[in-house]
Amino acid sequence: MRARIEVHLPFGQPRAWQALTDPAWLPRWQTGLVATQPRHALDGPETQGYTHTYRRSGRVTEAEVTVLRAEHPHTLHLGVDHPQFHLLLTYALEPVGEHTRLSCTYDLKLKNLWLRAALPLLRRPIAREMLTDHRRLATLTF
Repeated sequence: MRARIEVHLPFGQPRAWQALTDPAWLPRWQTGLVATQPRHALDGPETQGYTHTYRRSGRVTEAEVTVLRAEHPHTLHLGVDHPQFHLLLTYALEPVGEHTRLSCTYDLKLKNLWLRAALPLLRRPIAREMLTDHRRLATLTF
């Protein structure tokens, strides 16, 4: 499943980048995210990715998020490995005056055969959650 969402953020690129990359800000806009643990490179402080812990419907799951490429503060490419899916995310940030246009492309691959079979029924709820997260991102105050 591939989807693209575009939202207007009422703050500049530096704040938008912070909201996308700072572990302290991620739970404020991502549905169900309760904890984020950064993974650092062996030879320095550079973050290679995160372990995200989610709680949904009383269940706790973890996802490994890998920073595939970061071009501060313009684009961020992430790979998400979750027990039920693999997700490639591309965030593009474009300045619009003092605000930011955020475009996000999702490429979702479900691992479970039953989930793949149910994908036509899941498309709307998945897209709705993605849109809700990005609308919540647009309401952050710094």
